[in-house]
Amino acid sequence: VELGTAVLLSDVLIVLASAFLFGLQTGLYAFFGLILKGLLVDKSIQFFNERKEVVIISEKSEDIRGFIIHELHKGATVHSAKGGFSEDDKEVITTILERKDFSKLKTYIQATDKEAFITVHSMHEIWGRNFRSFA
Repeated sequence: VELGTAVLLSDVLIVLASAFLFGLQTGLYAFFGLILKGLLVDKSIQFFNERKEVVIISEKSEDIRGFIIHELHKGATVHSAKGGFSEDDKEVITTILERKDFSKLKTYIQATDKEAFITVHSMHEIWGRNFRSFA
């Protein structure tokens, strides 16, 4: 039996025993406590595993890309894009970072290019090289 299944079965047995020994109302409280515990554990795991996908458009993209690679020791993907309004050619940098590295990058970008355009997405599951394995 897997660990998660064993823990769930033991929790269900405790809830059933509390309902039998202490009454239905106490059993329902135990059941709601079990659900609350499950939700809190899931949210805690998601919080600690969360990564940030950062998409950056900047006139100083070469400096920012260098910071990501050489200072943060993370990878980055560079795309060529064309501004919809200005029709200027632009370089778009995409990287995935942990919270602490994202904070460092944000501070660096604020000091380097106050005009940079940045979008940030929270990621909970990332598969592939340097992340979670497919196997």
